[in-house]
Parts: sequence; C-alpha cells; structure tokens
Amino acid sequence: MRKSGRILFVLGFVLAAFSALGLYWILVNTKPPPPTVPTSKLVIAFQPVTERSEIAADQIGLVDWPQTVPTPTGGYDSSSEVVGKFAKTQISPGQPILADMLLDKSKVNEFHSNAALILDERTRAVALPVKIDTSVAQAVQAGDRVDLVVTFHANVNASQQESGGASSGELVTTHHLMQDVLVLQVGPWPNSDAPNAQNSGQASENNYTVVTLQLNLQDVEVLKFAQLNAADVSLALRRANDHSLEETEPVTLEYINKRFGYGFPTSGR
Repeated sequence: MRKSGRILFVLGFVLAAFSALGLYWILVNTKPPPPTVPTSKLVIAFQPVTERSEIAADQIGLVDWPQTVPTPTGGYDSSSEVVGKFAKTQISPGQPILADMLLDKSKVNEFHSNAALILDERTRAVALPVKIDTSVAQAVQAGDRVDLVVTFHANVNASQQESGGASSGELVTTHHLMQDVLVLQVGPWPNSDAPNAQNSGQASENNYTVVTLQLNLQDVEVLKFAQLNAADVSLALRRANDHSLEETEPVTLEYINKRFGYGFPTSGR
C-alpha cells in the first residue's frame, strides 16, 4: 500500500506539473482580443483626382474612420454625394474629400456647361491647335501649367531702315509670349460629339491636336494675334506648383551672335 501510494502521489504530482505547464503556455500564447474601436464611414480618394475635373465613381470609396480621431470638417459619408461634382483642387489617393474641395453644378443658379463651371472669375477659355512638337510630345495634360513660346517672322522694309530701324529683310524673333497659363483640357471636351471625346476628359491614348487654355481677356486677343501672325506657337511645360514669372530676353540672330560668339550676318535678321 505504501508503494502504491507513492506511485499515485508521483503520478498526481506529474499530472499537476503538466497541467501547470499547459496553463502557463495557454496564458503566455493566448493574446486578448484587441479592443473594439467605433468607426464611421468617410469618403476618400482611391485614385488621383486632377484639379478642375469631374469626379468618377471609381476614383473614390468609403473607409472606416476611427471615431477616436476627429472626422474632417466637411467630410462625406456617402459616395453618391461626391460622384459627378467638380474638384476645385488636386486630390491625392488616401486624402479625405471635403465639401470645400468640390463644386456642385446642380446648385449653380444658371445652367452651364462643365467647361464654363470651372473657369476662374474674369477669365476665358480658348482652344489652341497643337502638334506633337508643340505640346511637349503630348506630355501636357489637363491641370498643368504651361508657358507659350512664339516665333515671329517680320518683314522690315527700306523705309524702316532709313528711320533708324532694322535693315531691310526679315526679322526673326523668338520669345515667351505668356507664362503660367492653366491648361483646362486636352483634346475635345467630354460633352463633345468628336469621335475621340472621352468621359474621363482625356483624349484617347494622349492623341490630341488641341488644348484649351484659361486666359484673361487681354491675353485672349494676344493669343489670337499670335495664331494669325506667328510662324510657331509652342507650349513649354512648367514644374508642378511653380507659378514664378521670369524676365527673358527675346532671341534674335544678334542675341545668338552675342551669347555664343557666332558671326552670322544680321542684316534683316
């Protein structure tokens, strides 16, 4: 009996030890469930939204916004409240979409086209024909800022020469006509009947032959004059968020000779 009692005691001790080890392993390896954080729905951008574009359904979506973080003022909890409105500014992926970023054309007093709605005050929209070499190889897109560079060929006659002007012949000058001009659209507008007009507002495969620029009233006339009289009107793409205006010197043969030491004849040039 004593021997069997010892055996039972040892077995009981071993079982107790194993139980204690098992309980310890469970306590160590079992993590408590994370605390539940209440959330609310918030509309954010899933894709980049360009400035002055109409927001499409696939560009936005709903996320669970933790209520422990203050909800951005003016946020939306339904995608239907955002789709179809115009973005006043560039919206990046992951950025909450707020009311002051958007323009709702349904609340405008008068009916207007999409193009008219996105114009700044005291500006006009003007179309400019472009080619592959005048549109920065079609890198220019809606929302970009560009400079306009022109080349004029002017005939100088003998009477101008006698009055102290240039020599008789042709005067060629290249210079910046305008700087920091907003591109409203490339290619036909989405509501156009043109065959390559797209709902996205971009011409198919960047194959566009016209851009729409936003100009003040006086510059509309300047651009029209350049279109009718300049030998070339080209776009120069500006760096994003660069709105600086720089002084430039018109380039003529005299300028080329002076800067590079060439000896080109400049009579009439």
